[in-house]
Amino acid sequence: MNSIHGVQKAITYEINRQISILETGGSIEQETLLYNAADGKCYPMRSKEESHDYRYFPDPDLVTLEVSQEWINRVAASLPELPLHRRQRFVEEYQIPAYDAEVLTSTRALAEYFEETAELVQDPKAVSNWIMTEVMARLNEQQIIIDEFAIKPERLGDLIKMTLSNEITGPIAKEVFAIMQSDPAPPDVIVDLRGLAPLTDSGELEKLVDQIIAENPEEVARFRAGHKKLMGFFVGNVMKATQGKADPKLATQLFNRKLGESQ
Repeated sequence: MNSIHGVQKAITYEINRQISILETGGSIEQETLLYNAADGKCYPMRSKEESHDYRYFPDPDLVTLEVSQEWINRVAASLPELPLHRRQRFVEEYQIPAYDAEVLTSTRALAEYFEETAELVQDPKAVSNWIMTEVMARLNEQQIIIDEFAIKPERLGDLIKMTLSNEITGPIAKEVFAIMQSDPAPPDVIVDLRGLAPLTDSGELEKLVDQIIAENPEEVARFRAGHKKLMGFFVGNVMKATQGKADPKLATQLFNRKLGESQ
């Protein structure tokens, strides 16, 4: 054989030939074959009856090794969970996409970080999103591994729970996350001390909504004419004015109610 391509073609031909022989009740003979590249077929060169014809002999210095099933079971039980098995378990147990599971099991430490956080939050997909975006972005920026990351699973879990319970908005959560990298305080303490609590006064928010509507008559007219995507413009102005502290859902409800009122 003088090329890898030839080896591939010869093996493919021989696989098919031997399958055909066995399916018709024949048996495979031990023999050395010659491959003819011209017609892509293998031909017998010489027969081989026993292993000694191939110069195969037992090594006298190697004793017989007997492996018991009990030993195999003991070794298997001592092995850590392999990446492929863990990946499949993440998909089944945490109901996250296969892509997320593949990223999260790229290292053993990252997989453990995810599991520890997910146990605290009870929303695996939210945890996956935070790790794959915010956490991994910081790891890449700082050129560190997850074991060296300042925000441990317990603190990240507390932050995610605050976001899911609407104690803080998404933009504020990201701001708190950035602060947590240098401030060891719990996220709720950071929110209180730095005045990052969300705007909960509906009356104050309503005044701001009225102001934005009054300042943007052209956008209001277009919205009422059917350009509903402008809702993002209105809510965005609220979030900008409140530095991300306003509840975007409440702001959307207020805009919908007021913009839907008769002119």
